[in-house]
Amino acid sequence: MGIFIKWLPSRNPVREPEPAPPVDTKIKPPASLNKWAKSFWNEYIEELMQTGVLTSVDLSSFEVTAATYGQWKEAEYIVNHDEFKRKRTLEKYMKSRGFERKNMPELIVMEKARSDFLRYSTQFGLNPASRNRIDVSDGKKEVDPMEELLSEHA
Repeated sequence: MGIFIKWLPSRNPVREPEPAPPVDTKIKPPASLNKWAKSFWNEYIEELMQTGVLTSVDLSSFEVTAATYGQWKEAEYIVNHDEFKRKRTLEKYMKSRGFERKNMPELIVMEKARSDFLRYSTQFGLNPASRNRIDVSDGKKEVDPMEELLSEHA
């Protein structure tokens, strides 16, 4: 005799709002973003909109995500380059600041912005773990062969 597992109902709302996809997927980045944030925006916006992960109502959240990416990269650049734009190691940066954390604002900004970016980016499936939770189906319900078999014999 086989053991049948009772399937739990979905936690998703039955009538979840679905914003319409934008007409134009080539939306220019806001002027307020720095060069790193604009680059991030241009690299990801079209694909996220085409897959339906990003809709027109999500643009402000995506802007915040891009802005935190830009802050992270800008602070990282300052930490890794001296005032003459020559590359330097983290050790040289810390030595130039006297090894006291309160004297290293760029490092603090870099770590906070990176942490914020990683948290925000999960909302758009920009890492493997969060991508598994995003449904980009075309609205057609796939029939699970096991469910079909069980419903036939119920």
